[in-house]
Amino acid sequence: MEWTYERAGVSLQRSDAWIDLVRKIASRTSSPNVLSGIGGFSGLYRLGGGKVLAACTDGVGTKLEVARMTGSFRGLGQDLVAMNVNDLVTCG
Repeated sequence: MEWTYERAGVSLQRSDAWIDLVRKIASRTSSPNVLSGIGGFSGLYRLGGGKVLAACTDGVGTKLEVARMTGSFRGLGQDLVAMNVNDLVTCG
């Protein structure tokens, strides 16, 4: 049995289409304070006073399917925090 994104319920084509839709909708809410676009690992927003807010959101992805199959959810919370921290670190 081969594991693929499709088998886990992830359609890369549908994901790309969803990202395109979100990009169109999000662009209508943009302002000069938005310092980054969709597609990076985190978003940057100028707060003023020389401060910038870096924000991200990530999930555990297909690891949740493996956890369901094995009945072991241990470590998913740690992984969730670690993946978000990794995404934030990419913006400095």
